[in-house]
Amino acid sequence: MGCAETACPWQKPQTMKPSRHVVRFPPLQWGVFLERTNRFAAVIQVDDEELAVHVPSSGRMGELLRAGASVAWEPAADSNGRRTKGKLVLADAGGTLVCVDAMMPNRLIWSLWQRGDLAELQFYPRLRREFTHGRSRFDFADPSGFLLVETKSVTLVNKGLALFPDSPTTRGTKHLLELAEAARAGWRAMVYFIVQRRDAQVFTANAAKDPPFAEALAQAVASGVEIRVRKSIFDESGIYHLEPVPLRSA
Repeated sequence: MGCAETACPWQKPQTMKPSRHVVRFPPLQWGVFLERTNRFAAVIQVDDEELAVHVPSSGRMGELLRAGASVAWEPAADSNGRRTKGKLVLADAGGTLVCVDAMMPNRLIWSLWQRGDLAELQFYPRLRREFTHGRSRFDFADPSGFLLVETKSVTLVNKGLALFPDSPTTRGTKHLLELAEAARAGWRAMVYFIVQRRDAQVFTANAAKDPPFAEALAQAVASGVEIRVRKSIFDESGIYHLEPVPLRSA
């Protein structure tokens, strides 16, 4: 079931977009989600064929990846000998496109930094990826500038309220606690929560799903960790820019 064969509410004009992409998606194809076979694999239907695809996220995303949902996927350049024929990129949530690639926030922040479009990071020319500090590996760091940065992918939105996580995350809690410790030791510590859909109006920790994470987030804020929440504005061709979303205490 491709976009040309069905009504596509996400194609309706919504906002004016800048002409440049921050991240451009490869050509995508549309299919129908059938089932998730494990954390990182799923089966979709494309025309009359069932295909195994990679799910680039460990999040449950049960409200998105449900039987019958329309999904966009990126075919693998060479699928010979591969267990999966490509990877999921987008899901349709009642007319709202959601990016389900949990690595996209990392890619976004790196691209924006390279372009000089992140004011808060413009004075860190030695930013590098995948830096180990203490007992955790963080997405970005400038050790010479005593900077640590972590990114998180947010896909769950309920009536305008963006929530993270959608299931318990001991790793996420560990990151927050270590960032809090680093902030108290004099490092500049930051977390970007990137909401990968445009319908978020406010963000908070999902205390109902993960109380330790909510407590860790509150502790991080109290310790001086900078929490920045942004939502992606995008369509099927790619991501144009990020917009700020207010943070609400859990």
